[in-house]
Amino acid sequence: MRCYRRILNIRWQQEITNEEVGKRVGSKRNVMQRFKGRKLNLFGHICRMEDSRLVKDVVFGKMGWITQRGRSRRECLEDVKEWCNEEKYYTF
Repeated sequence: MRCYRRILNIRWQQEITNEEVGKRVGSKRNVMQRFKGRKLNLFGHICRMEDSRLVKDVVFGKMGWITQRGRSRRECLEDVKEWCNEEKYYTF
């Protein structure tokens, strides 16, 4: 967004939203849609890996961590489940 604002000569004092900047540039997707798409692509890539891969163990939570104090961390699978709205398709 900062690069787009610099190209369009929009200063931060003008209080123009990111959506408006995206419309002026002609961007069809916003940053969150790109982030979600890339994360879902990576998740699909990891799902197709062999079961013996360490990355797959980490993503699916098969590692044995010692629980820490405080709020629990948000995991990658929570985002995927939330975005897909269907938990029944994934067998963990």
